[in-house]
Amino acid sequence: MKLSYIRNIGLSALFALLTFSSALGATINVKSELPIGDVTARLEAAIEKAGARVFTKVDFQQGVKSVGKDIRPTTVLIFGSPKIGADAFAIGQTIGLYLPLRVLAYEDASGQVWLSYPDPADAALEHGIPVDHPAIQAMQGALKKLTMAASGNSKGN
Repeated sequence: MKLSYIRNIGLSALFALLTFSSALGATINVKSELPIGDVTARLEAAIEKAGARVFTKVDFQQGVKSVGKDIRPTTVLIFGSPKIGADAFAIGQTIGLYLPLRVLAYEDASGQVWLSYPDPADAALEHGIPVDHPAIQAMQGALKKLTMAASGNSKGN
């Protein structure tokens, strides 16, 4: 097996683990009129400009090509900043099942580009952290700001 194939499987497993804890929670969807490549690049740039770190970028379309399949463009960026997460960890360490934050950028069957992410408030409740805790509000604010910057619109959905 090629090392890149093994890496893709590992990253897919990481993504599955990260999404498991919030699978039943609310998903925020932000529409974009920009091409998927631009949206993904803008998201990565916005994350870095905000002082957070992109830990990994998982390109699912590229990953499935390694097994002879094809899907529409679908990429997840996994990122974070200890400045935001540290206070949440102090209250409920199991929030680590939800963090780092992530945003999924994809093109749907009609060609519409979307940015989607789970609402941090859902994870907070599950892990014993008050929804109005400053760390949770900071996560919500950061995700909204980053997806708005990447989508190229200021209204959201």
